[in-house]
Amino acid sequence: MTSRSTISRPTASRPTPPGPTPPRPITSRPTSQRRNLRILLVVPTALLCAIAGISLRGAFDVGDIVPECLLATAVPSGIVALAAAATATARRARGFELFALGGALLTWLTVLPAASIGLAGWRGGDHQSVTNFLSVLRTAVTDGARQLLLTTSPARPTAVLLTTAGTCLWWAAAWAAICAIRGASPLAVLLPPTILLGLGTAASAGAGDPKTILTAALFLVIAVLFVGLDQATRGNPADAVVIRNRSARPWAAAIRTAPFFATVTALTLLTASLAPHLPGLPQRRPWDPRTLIAPAQQVYDETDPLTQAVAWLKESTPSPLFTLTTSDANQRLRWQVLDTYDGRHWSTSAEYRVAGKTLPTPAALWDPAGPTHSVTETVRLQDLSSVFLPATGRVRSVSGTDVRVSSDLGMIATSDGHVASPSLSYKVDTTVPDFSNASRLSNAQQSTDTALQPFEQLPPQVPDDLTAFAGTAAVGNTPFDQMNALATAVRGAFGYAPDSAAGQSLGRLSALVSYGKDQSRHVGGSADAFASLFAVTARQAGFPARLVVGFAPGTQSGAAGAYSVTSQDVRVWPEVYFAGVGWVPFYDAVPDGKGTTGDVNPVQEQASTVPTSETPTSQASQSAVPYTGPSVRLNNPSPQHKAPLVLLIAGVAVALIIAAVCALLVVALVSRRRRLATRRGDPDPRRRTQWAWLESLDALGIDGRTTTTPLELALRAGAPLGADGAEPIKQLAGLAEVAAYAPLAPDADQAEQAWKCADQIRVLSRRQTPRRVRAMRLLRPPSKARRH
Repeated sequence: MTSRSTISRPTASRPTPPGPTPPRPITSRPTSQRRNLRILLVVPTALLCAIAGISLRGAFDVGDIVPECLLATAVPSGIVALAAAATATARRARGFELFALGGALLTWLTVLPAASIGLAGWRGGDHQSVTNFLSVLRTAVTDGARQLLLTTSPARPTAVLLTTAGTCLWWAAAWAAICAIRGASPLAVLLPPTILLGLGTAASAGAGDPKTILTAALFLVIAVLFVGLDQATRGNPADAVVIRNRSARPWAAAIRTAPFFATVTALTLLTASLAPHLPGLPQRRPWDPRTLIAPAQQVYDETDPLTQAVAWLKESTPSPLFTLTTSDANQRLRWQVLDTYDGRHWSTSAEYRVAGKTLPTPAALWDPAGPTHSVTETVRLQDLSSVFLPATGRVRSVSGTDVRVSSDLGMIATSDGHVASPSLSYKVDTTVPDFSNASRLSNAQQSTDTALQPFEQLPPQVPDDLTAFAGTAAVGNTPFDQMNALATAVRGAFGYAPDSAAGQSLGRLSALVSYGKDQSRHVGGSADAFASLFAVTARQAGFPARLVVGFAPGTQSGAAGAYSVTSQDVRVWPEVYFAGVGWVPFYDAVPDGKGTTGDVNPVQEQASTVPTSETPTSQASQSAVPYTGPSVRLNNPSPQHKAPLVLLIAGVAVALIIAAVCALLVVALVSRRRRLATRRGDPDPRRRTQWAWLESLDALGIDGRTTTTPLELALRAGAPLGADGAEPIKQLAGLAEVAAYAPLAPDADQAEQAWKCADQIRVLSRRQTPRRVRAMRLLRPPSKARRH
């Protein structure tokens, strides 16, 4: 038996042609086998988009937005993954993107709005039929963003608002999943969720909030994890110029870069933990984009409130306006606040925005710290035809109806801007300032805050007699004493005539002050004249002042705490702002509807009588036709300081483009440094010499795709470098020709000399090339010739 031995024969190999061995070509699309592995990347991309959606937790409650985030990120990511798996199984190298986008589009048109309608009904947002899904989707696409920014946060989870947020998350998740599976740049994958994270933080007014910082830290951790998984599952190196053979183990890259990812994660969590404790950050009020957008001006045909108040007081038979059940019957109800005066009439500059689930917290200027007490009341309207809803004090919460709210005033109006229905019933919880401490008011100082200057403005030509009246009436040792003296002077300046016509013009007030005490003229004024005279003269004395139209609690009817408010219970009174105290009412400056003085002053009681006029009107001072005033506006009539929504969106778009360009520059700079390190460290001297030549061409902006020899290129490129660069580029070109055509490769010393010449050329080129041109060269993708 003969043994059979195996003889190994040498394998014949083809001779290697002279010249540098080009690196392996890089394909832009992973194979189907690699794509099967990259399908798993939809998990971190979906998590990134979901975290970006949770950044809306300030614009919505967390319990309202989390289900929408899960739905809007899981469904499109799953569709993309299924499309990629199906096409890979069918051995199709292309086309999964079309199937993925088609499936995402069909489900977006049907599943997302229908699910949002169901979620809105479950969370108590609104109740709509599922058959309205197309109408909800259309409104969300065309008007959803505006509605969200015009609603106080947290917004009620209506179907339109949820669909708006879900649409952004839906397409961001689909885009990120498709780019991740295709093997696109990590920047292309991370850009949409990063933009959503910024927009969600802005819409939530959560910049600097500790919870927002933690959300951003978690987002960064998942992003770093995605980058690691992306590099580990690529079929080819991420850098286009890496020449060394890649490890056959797909997770080798992740293992090698694990320390880097761990360091970034640790630093991120440490920063998130320390950021809330930075000096001044917890006290800083976050920026809110709602302050840049003014609601569209809406004009309503409603009688001027001062004119309406005078008309109600003239009625011989009181009209029932509403019924009231309150926990404190000693407080007046505020109906409208008027703070803008043009010399003829008073109007409001307050902005009423759609209220979310909770009412916004006002700035400290409008709600200064001080003693308060809570009042709970239920109002049922009868004949009060108005878009404004009466309430006691600053409204903190509302139930029973949707409302608009003025955060500065703490007052409410109907949500749709239409007159409230006669059967409307709502319950409010309010806080009322407590002015029972006389020393607190006596020590109050006149405010000098520039934000109160609009409440001190008067028309340019104020009659001299009003100026003289303010100078002689507003006297006292303290600012509060001065206003008390002014209230007493105003109340006695002329007689009270409830039947007189309404009028608040400077001419009317001048006539009342000039002839009010002349018994032969029988001059008298209505409640609006007293309040207007006080506010005008207070402003003339340098005090912020405004007018309030409201109601007394009325007469008790039935059970304890139940009152009936009629037209005879309407009241008009002025308010003055004091530093550290807020708006203080001066009820005693205006007689009430019965011809007596107003309610008790917050500090002291006033006289029980007031001069009255025997003749209700005077030909010299009153117009035959009552002035009806302007139509009432729910929004600021002159929002010049506000930016339109289009400008805000354009500004955000420009900022995002600039951020994207900066990110691209950073990525390109990092990639270039990696490329330099890889090329300079190539173990083959021939290839290292040719890499030095290609780097010099890149620095000079010369395309390497040419049949021109290196020496010929050196003659053309040496001119811009001047005399200092002629010798280095000539020497480098000679070494490049040796590496390309000579049978003997350059040695290591020659390769090192080539790189020294390349460094000199790069420094000279940087000095003579403008920064704009260098940035464009940095962003230019490598050509195919440079990727061989």
